[in-house]
Amino acid sequence: MEFVLANWELFAGVAVVAMLLVATGSMASISGVIPAPPAQVVQAINREKAVVLDLRDEESFAQGHLFGAKNVDATGLDEQGLRGLGIGSDDPVILVTGPRDSTGPLVKLLKAYGVPTIYQLKGGIQSWKDDNLPLESTAAGS
Repeated sequence: MEFVLANWELFAGVAVVAMLLVATGSMASISGVIPAPPAQVVQAINREKAVVLDLRDEESFAQGHLFGAKNVDATGLDEQGLRGLGIGSDDPVILVTGPRDSTGPLVKLLKAYGVPTIYQLKGGIQSWKDDNLPLESTAAGS
């Protein structure tokens, strides 16, 4: 006990770090979205047959996107639209977003539809590029 009292700053720091780790994990589960680095996204695509929804604008999407990704304007999307994208209620979904893309309403819709797992590419398309992973391009002249 004397050691703890003599090093209370160290133990307080450890307690703060532990609380932050718990809070970060809780926020991911509260929001329903799992921030996933590129390696985890690759695994979700290959092992779980996850569907990739790219919420970026058409021009950014055309410049480069994950293979098989579907460019989606989430505004006004409903359950019928999800089925039209080939998403089954038991399919995991990966969201690729830009810096200004909002996922809140789409996440709510996906959860209501029954999607079991929603990932979001952590770091966006830049993290994918930084890991030297392949992109598909539909831009003219590419």
